[in-house]
Amino acid sequence: MMALVPLFAAAALAVPPAHPARRVGVAGEPFNLAVLLPVVSAAAVPFVLATDRLFVVLAACAAGATAVHTVVRSRRAKTATARLESTATYLGHLVAALRAGSTVADACARAVDKLPDDAPADLVRELERTAAHARRGGNGAAVLADSPFDELRSVASLWLLSSRLGIPMADLLDSARSRIDNDLRHRQATTAALAGPRATAVILSVLPLAGILMGQAMGARLLALLTGGGLGSLLLFGGTLLVCAGFYTSQLIIGRAA
Repeated sequence: MMALVPLFAAAALAVPPAHPARRVGVAGEPFNLAVLLPVVSAAAVPFVLATDRLFVVLAACAAGATAVHTVVRSRRAKTATARLESTATYLGHLVAALRAGSTVADACARAVDKLPDDAPADLVRELERTAAHARRGGNGAAVLADSPFDELRSVASLWLLSSRLGIPMADLLDSARSRIDNDLRHRQATTAALAGPRATAVILSVLPLAGILMGQAMGARLLALLTGGGLGSLLLFGGTLLVCAGFYTSQLIIGRAA
């Protein structure tokens, strides 16, 4: 059983800490794939005990953790982009309503109603709370200031600045919308420019697997060697760690470049 300690340690380290709001549990939140890692690791225990293939299971866990981390990171990036797009849309409608002479409460309600159906549900909930608070005579900026999203907290700062200094709220929020639009255009440009390096990183990561399958097709029986225990399984584990580390490093470099 002591040999299983690294397995559980790897599974525990692979699961990122959740945001406090996600720990409470909000309806409509997307399922986090990372929570499957401990379950899969626990299910692998009988296999390890029955076949003594610890390094094979560890290699599979390393590859699975890398794949899950990549999928979760991609989903978070898409969700963040969708929030920015919806926030820009919201601010556009809010500014238009304010310049047309609507009150802040009515403008907030109209802007929320005009959000697209595919807008992130958590963002819509925050904006609906803001509109409800403004209808009751409160300052909607107080609600946005406690939001878990940076873009909404930035809007709250400008809203509060408008209230304190008497600067037209529409002008400040319009500048915030322009800044978000510029950020989105920059993201689209960098994503297009880095599409080639991302594809290269993926291809280089799957090349070892392609080599193993090619050798297997030629009759080299590489799969039996790598999964049969002993030195072969140790080579499988070490090679998998190197491939996962190389892929993760490439994604980190590309992410910093973006």
